[in-house]
Amino acid sequence: MSKNKGVLSRPKKRIREPASRLSKPEGSYRHGHLREALLQSALKLIEERQDVSFTIRELASSAGVSHSAAYRHFKSKRTILAAIAVEGFQKLQQSLDSSLVDADTQSHSSLRALGDAYVNFARSNPQFFRVMFHPETKNVEDNPLLLAVAGATFETLVQSISENQKLGRFIDGPPLELAMFAWSLVHGMATLYMNNNFKGPLSIAMTEPQHCIQKLNELAETGLLRKNSQ
Repeated sequence: MSKNKGVLSRPKKRIREPASRLSKPEGSYRHGHLREALLQSALKLIEERQDVSFTIRELASSAGVSHSAAYRHFKSKRTILAAIAVEGFQKLQQSLDSSLVDADTQSHSSLRALGDAYVNFARSNPQFFRVMFHPETKNVEDNPLLLAVAGATFETLVQSISENQKLGRFIDGPPLELAMFAWSLVHGMATLYMNNNFKGPLSIAMTEPQHCIQKLNELAETGLLRKNSQ
């Protein structure tokens, strides 16, 4: 009896928690949630800094995990930017598709609807837009998914021009080349708005962004219309 009593009276051995587990914030990440948390931290920093100047260590710190845990999800900063770019192009595609729903019922072409959607997307999602066209993500050949989603958005523009040519609205010419012209014009305004470049004297003329966007896309459309369509 005394022997058993001795055994029962021994204090229970305390199990030490791993340091990484202790460092996690309340509501620690379950499997698969850390990747999304890192992406959200990156987007927040990009929005605050208006640039992609962040490190994986910073993202890990903001998520309350070790940098080695972050590297298990992303091998480099470039892979993080690529993941953000993929999501950005998917969001842009949704905006473009939505703009085409009622385009056929309007007096203007689908090209103008796409232009409106493009610039408004950049104004509403500057953190995504910065990454989608950043030099660190421009080489998409080694990322098939990014290549596919980026190509799909541009193909939407090419198809719009091709369809308007078939309807006899637009001038003849390779749809791909005409799409490059239209995209360059609209992308320029989108970038200017995103970077808040309309200041000083320009701010007076650009006080109503939506009106200016519509005028720009009207100009882009007019440049492609046949003379008998103007």
